[in-house]
Amino acid sequence: MPISGEQPPGVHTEWCSTISTGARTTSGPSLGATVTSFARPYLYGLAAGGEAGVNRALDILATELRRDMILLGARSIGQLDESCIRRLPRTV
Repeated sequence: MPISGEQPPGVHTEWCSTISTGARTTSGPSLGATVTSFARPYLYGLAAGGEAGVNRALDILATELRRDMILLGARSIGQLDESCIRRLPRTV
């Protein structure tokens, strides 16, 4: 669901929804969030390889984010908007 209306000055909207890939990282700003947070990749990296694992997990997320922005034609995070999201019909 998109975040409706303009955000008041100084108010930030956080996107924190099972972010585990770069593609999911682009979803937040595309829906109007000003902050994206994640813990799962960080914790997986920490458990798998300590500090080096965390660095590798962050490198993977950054690479996926850059790839997805290129595929969307966005040169900056600010260019991500609702047009970057494809809505699928709900099935029950």
